[in-house]
Amino acid sequence: MAEIIFSIDLGEPKESHSSHTSYWTKLSGLGKQRLIDPDPVISRDVPLLAKRASLVAAIQSVRKALPCRSPKEVNRKYAKPIQRAMQKYCADIGNLHQFRKFYVLTCFHYFNERQCSLPRLASDYLGHKTLSDTVLTYLNFRLKPLGQHDFSQ
Repeated sequence: MAEIIFSIDLGEPKESHSSHTSYWTKLSGLGKQRLIDPDPVISRDVPLLAKRASLVAAIQSVRKALPCRSPKEVNRKYAKPIQRAMQKYCADIGNLHQFRKFYVLTCFHYFNERQCSLPRLASDYLGHKTLSDTVLTYLNFRLKPLGQHDFSQ
């Protein structure tokens, strides 16, 4: 959450993509990567679940409405309300870690241009430098198959 509200930048993709071009972005400002290498130019192309322009506008709106001075402040002030909203409006997913799995499974199905394995794709798209226990933990959540979700609430 802190990365999205506090530090993330979504830009034009570095390379062209064959699948759903307007849904790809160059992602930079990831906290995990900054801890490993403080160079701010580290970035990667990742797919989004909505068009890039819509997400950029939404993130700017949230940053304006909820200004924060640090990632810690973001987590303290906003993680719980967002968690409650996910439980209310996305009951099929339930929490942020399960949303990460939903994101990875969706990307695996629709944006797997290089035909990577699910753990490798999860590691790349979730911003991890290596295939870690954390990535494998995200993939252990039980989740309904993609076609069985109901988001009409």
